Amino acid sequence: MNDNGQLEYCAEDVFAHVVNPQKTVTLSKVFENINERNREKIENTGYQIKTHNLKKSDRLYLQTDGFFKQINKQNNEMFGYERTEKLITELGKYDLKENKDIVEKKYLEWKQNTEQIDDYLILGIRC
Repeated sequence: MNDNGQLEYCAEDVFAHVVNPQKTVTLSKVFENINERNREKIENTGYQIKTHNLKKSDRLYLQTDGFFKQINKQNNEMFGYERTEKLITELGKYDLKENKDIVEKKYLEWKQNTEQIDDYLILGIRC
């Protein structure tokens, strides 16, 4: 994020969401961080560098694909993008300190006794 509150990002394999009290915006998938050393490499791959203006009331949430790809074997269903987006939107209503407990509770309740098949991470950043 630059000094003007503008986030630069590039799309690939990890979803990013900007959450504020009014709405949740899905930024698409984040490829890697963008800096002057790798800008040319990213542009040469065909990926587009995109921007999003952030406000002080925004939170940026990033998560790995292991989160939404987790399968609940009892109902043979992935946690999925829709359930993840709903959870991320809900997190925006709570203090960041409470987010970990909320994610853990929802995820473990859903996963039940199913073996974890991948690592998972949700990162929340106050803008």
